[in-house]
Amino acid sequence: MSKRTIIILGIVLGFFIAVPISLRIIKWKSENRGVVVNHWRVSFRTGNFGNNYLLRSAIAVHSLGNAIPEEAMFFHGFFDHEGKKLNGNNQYIIHFEPNELPPVDAFWSVTLYNEDGYLVDNSINRYSLSDRSDGLQFNEDNSLDLYVQHKAPNEDNQSNWLPSPKTEFTLTLRAYMPKTELLNLEWKIPAITRITQ
Repeated sequence: MSKRTIIILGIVLGFFIAVPISLRIIKWKSENRGVVVNHWRVSFRTGNFGNNYLLRSAIAVHSLGNAIPEEAMFFHGFFDHEGKKLNGNNQYIIHFEPNELPPVDAFWSVTLYNEDGYLVDNSINRYSLSDRSDGLQFNEDNSLDLYVQHKAPNEDNQSNWLPSPKTEFTLTLRAYMPKTELLNLEWKIPAITRITQ
């Protein structure tokens, strides 16, 4: 075997070893970047990566790029209120207290993705809930409950239902034109509370 062949084989072998390891590192960074608020992750370095290529790669897993925090903040939910991965075998609720919706000057939304970062096909073609969603139902005390689960909730709660797959999934809360209390994290995003096991 020639020296050239050995070098080429080494490069090919290195590539096949490096790619899966690199993808695991990027996935880990995606799930562990920024600060944690009620088991949601939010990063303030988005939109301004500098030479932080690992952060740039982690963000590229879920999006083409991000705006700076003053334009949009992204809270990523991988875990429930007890730190367990989100899974469609469970039912979850996100409860916003009265007058405690995300403080924004534009709009907010909660979007569900499968474990590969793609939208999940579902029977009602609903992929997100937001302050712009038709028919969103508030509770009598003006609080808001969003239901995240595979099976449809009771009829009264279906307008607030975000269908999940039967497998693991993630949630992203986007807050466009966040107000100061959101930028400095005075406003606390509610935990994703598991209500069944």
